[in-house]
Amino acid sequence: MKRLTLSLSLVLGLLIPFSPFANAVIPGTKCSKAGIQQVYKGKIYTCIKLGKKLYWNNGAKYQIVKPTPTPTPTPSGISIPPGGNVAPGTYPGGSGPKSSPSPTPTPTPTPTPSTSTNQHPNTTKPVVNLSLKSGAGKYTITYDVQKDSGHYDVVVFESLTGQFAGEQYIVYVGTSKIIEILTGFPTKFEARWVLVRTRDQWSDHNISESKAGPVKPTSADIDTSTPPCNPGQVCPGPELPPAPGPVLCRIGTAPWGKCP
Repeated sequence: MKRLTLSLSLVLGLLIPFSPFANAVIPGTKCSKAGIQQVYKGKIYTCIKLGKKLYWNNGAKYQIVKPTPTPTPTPSGISIPPGGNVAPGTYPGGSGPKSSPSPTPTPTPTPTPSTSTNQHPNTTKPVVNLSLKSGAGKYTITYDVQKDSGHYDVVVFESLTGQFAGEQYIVYVGTSKIIEILTGFPTKFEARWVLVRTRDQWSDHNISESKAGPVKPTSADIDTSTPPCNPGQVCPGPELPPAPGPVLCRIGTAPWGKCP
């Protein structure tokens, strides 16, 4: 009875953390804690950390393991009929035919959860005409999809080094071909590189990638450090106007030109 209770506790312990009625999980969306797992529609999803952000991965096929009880071995021995009369040769050391001992059963190994295998060919194609356009505190990504690409969606990674060796982080997941990325401090105006990954819905291995960059967001603030100049005057600035030639003017850090 104790063994049965222990077995039921172990089975319940395996089933409860991965309830099939858990909330919906969308790969690439935010999650709460790195390392937690959740089962949804036949897949087990893991919360991973990319840079400073947490996201759900693409998931792997999951199968609930049902423990197989191991049969209790039947001890070999001699069956003595009622009355104690044992036929000659039916016990060790006697003559005549001997009884064969019962074979010891081999314990059945416990099945392990099946791992995701790539049973579908990779029909994804990298995006083409990938372009980055700088904006005020943001940048815009545009690209085209090859018509024979069998991808499901795209994942956009951003890197401040262009190496994409683990320092990158996800900034977009979806199917839009025009993506606006807002930048923030302390790296709001730093140059960055972009990697666009196309992927299918079957396997994390079925991917294609394209890279672009760098792109450097600009500042939307107006420079008021240099006052505007009066007509016919040379405006103060970090550099002198080109010479020789007519008197030139500039406003702030704008290029030198004719005076108003």
